[in-house]
Amino acid sequence: MNMKKGMLHASVIAALGAILLPTSAMAHGSMEKPLSRVYGCAQGDIENLKDEACLAASQVSGKSTFYDWSGVAQGGADSNHLAVVPDGKLCSGGNSYYDGLDLVRDDWTATPIYADAQGNFEFVFNGEPAPHQTKDWIFYVTKPNYNPLEPLKWSDLEEFCRLGNVPTDENKRYNLTCPLPERDGKHVIYNVWQRSDSPEAFYTCIDVEFVTPVTGWENLGKLVANTTLEAGDYVNFRLFDANFSDAETIRVDITAANVNPAQWAYDLANAINAQSQYAKAGVPDAQGNIVAVEGANANSVYIAEGSQLSFKIDKRKSGEPTQKPWNTGLVYNKGDIVSHNGKLYESQWWNQGNEPGASQWGPWKEVDGGTTPTQPPVTQPPVTEPPVTQPPVSQPPVTQPPVTQPPVTEPPVTQPPVTEPPVTQPPVTDAPSLPAWDASAVYTGGDQVSFQGQSYQAKWWTQGDDPAKSGQWGVWKKL
Repeated sequence: MNMKKGMLHASVIAALGAILLPTSAMAHGSMEKPLSRVYGCAQGDIENLKDEACLAASQVSGKSTFYDWSGVAQGGADSNHLAVVPDGKLCSGGNSYYDGLDLVRDDWTATPIYADAQGNFEFVFNGEPAPHQTKDWIFYVTKPNYNPLEPLKWSDLEEFCRLGNVPTDENKRYNLTCPLPERDGKHVIYNVWQRSDSPEAFYTCIDVEFVTPVTGWENLGKLVANTTLEAGDYVNFRLFDANFSDAETIRVDITAANVNPAQWAYDLANAINAQSQYAKAGVPDAQGNIVAVEGANANSVYIAEGSQLSFKIDKRKSGEPTQKPWNTGLVYNKGDIVSHNGKLYESQWWNQGNEPGASQWGPWKEVDGGTTPTQPPVTQPPVTEPPVTQPPVSQPPVTQPPVTQPPVTEPPVTQPPVTEPPVTQPPVTDAPSLPAWDASAVYTGGDQVSFQGQSYQAKWWTQGDDPAKSGQWGVWKKL
């Protein structure tokens, strides 16, 4: 794992560190229902991220951001949240270790959300790593005119709920019931958890989509059309099963009559309603029927309750697949199409260096660049393939990397080659100018000390941890 230089804040307690240094490191938690931005990214295979927004975030602040999902915090907040968390940095809590969470993009995965019969919603915060006494829970929601393509600011938010010291349940979850505000479509719910036993506060961005419930149907979110296309392009509505294998594909061809987003979205919704075995697209009418309506973002996608399906909209340029020959050095994500040996292939999951056509059970599926909507049933057999090759997606649970990494990095067997050469480095790091390490002193993230001729910097709060014995994953980092 590449530990980022930005891991300096006292409140950042890595899930990995919680295993390796239980006496000096603690983790805290994040929103589980609906999934917070950071916790949602941590649910998949962190080493092989498929969600484009999560992948982009990891490229900014490292994959350790998601291993350390429970520490988005400011140690000295003491209810002065606007002072310690600047505009544009709300999702990272003003903590540079989590900068990737602040990326301005409109494709962060949003959880459909709606109020119960009493107009309430029960939020669930996972406090299992380390529950704390609470001063208050504060919930905000973005204003109706919120623009996801601009940095999130405090002025974009409205408070809608404030709770006091709610105890955890037997599973160390905080169950937080709030009246849900009226909104439509995608928004950000922002949560602040201020401890009463410490000035530390935690900050959580939760991407949600306010939807209308329909009896017997589950709302998967909006069918978003934000791109003007060209005649000759085409759009695929793709449904995936619980194993992320293709269950169904509905295609709409773009002509001069439907290049506008509102029109092709309407045509796609009607095609889904006419052809899909599993889904409907539209809005519920007075009788509870789901009917397509005109509008770029007016229609929602519904599936039968309990179906465990997900969907994606693929927009393809005419002739685009043939312009992308397979390259063994490139990374491909699910849905990418390449040409190889005169054929077209579509990636079924993240891969690199896997030659298309080399294996029946590999990540590539042969396609023809644009079939009619009747083609998907022919390609449905791959539904049985993933149990053979798909385990890499589910094998590394969120907690697995920390479990497997300690045996690799914990033993000091590999440390001496790393730590001995820097013995000649003190003149470069100017160690003599730093205060000597004191076993009785308390150090917080960013503090620097000298010890045995070597300079060190604290990654988070510590007391009594010998810098020379810290190791690669410990609290002290050599400078």
